[in-house]
Amino acid sequence: MYKQLKRSITNYRKKFNSMRNWLTIMKSAIIVSGILFAVVFCCIVFDDTYFSFSFDIDSKLASEFGDFVGGFIGTLFTFLSILIVSYSILQQTCENRKNNVKTTFFQMIDYHYKNLDQIEIPKPERKDKIEKGKRGFVSYKIQINRLLQALYEINKKNDLNLNAHDIACISYLVFYYGLSDSWSDFFEEKIQCYDCRKTIIKELLELSKNNPEKRLCQANHTILSAYFRNMYNAINLVDSENEFTDKEKEELIKTYRAQLSNPELYILFFNVISPFGKKWREKNFICKYKLLKNIPYNYLDGYNPKLYFDMTYEFDEINCSTDNDNFPNEPPHKLKSSNTFQTKKRKHKFGFSFFLGLFYK
Repeated sequence: MYKQLKRSITNYRKKFNSMRNWLTIMKSAIIVSGILFAVVFCCIVFDDTYFSFSFDIDSKLASEFGDFVGGFIGTLFTFLSILIVSYSILQQTCENRKNNVKTTFFQMIDYHYKNLDQIEIPKPERKDKIEKGKRGFVSYKIQINRLLQALYEINKKNDLNLNAHDIACISYLVFYYGLSDSWSDFFEEKIQCYDCRKTIIKELLELSKNNPEKRLCQANHTILSAYFRNMYNAINLVDSENEFTDKEKEELIKTYRAQLSNPELYILFFNVISPFGKKWREKNFICKYKLLKNIPYNYLDGYNPKLYFDMTYEFDEINCSTDNDNFPNEPPHKLKSSNTFQTKKRKHKFGFSFFLGLFYK
């Protein structure tokens, strides 16, 4: 499915590029032909041979002028009309192709939900309960959180000198590929850049065996591989389409971004900062389309998204001090429990004294 989709994306791109070149050429030809037609027409009409302020009409000269207009000027006008009609047809074709790209994009959003529907994983420490769909990402978040904690402890215990980014990358690789005795050689190749890889694998396997209910090293690549490929291809489809303006691209991808829950944004963050996110980072999709804009403050288990992606986040736009300027300093009347009755009583007494004073005046 994804190979076919990739081929269709490539074909769309080639067709759009060739059509755009033809549209540019034809638009230039129409402008040049229009100017040439206007210049020639003015030069001929206002020439002394044909143009005169008198009202006398030379029938022979008028006949020659008519033949000339029908032959030369008429040919130019026909040529210009053909260019305009051809340009309109090509422009309409481009709009149709553009709509086809949009249709493909929204189909990929449908694939996003189909991938979500396939998620069925046991709830952490509750084998009898299955998390489905978006709720499954809550379990994913819990697993990554436990892996981060485990690797911090392993790093501290064995003095491995791993920094926070290393711990995040290794945690996500374990989360994605999984880790078991039969899978350890494969996983060791994936983290071969770390000299302490054998210690990491040994410690994680031991923790996993001692706490099987936590499913610390459970693999999740079966679902997430299709999930993230579809997301990347959808964004890349819109980003690489030159027919769209930057505003149109932002609006389309904003539609996709609106489908992502907070736990999905959490997993997306760790996916993009890991080795899997190389293409995401090269094309700057996160900052360009603000894909992590809606992630809550302090939601990433101590990792600051600003250190990785310099962009404006939703929590930056929320200014509590400004919002509070429009509210009263005291709580609402119903919340004043002990003073409410006394306040009313004083108001009643004040009102009676006031009217009594007016009476005696």
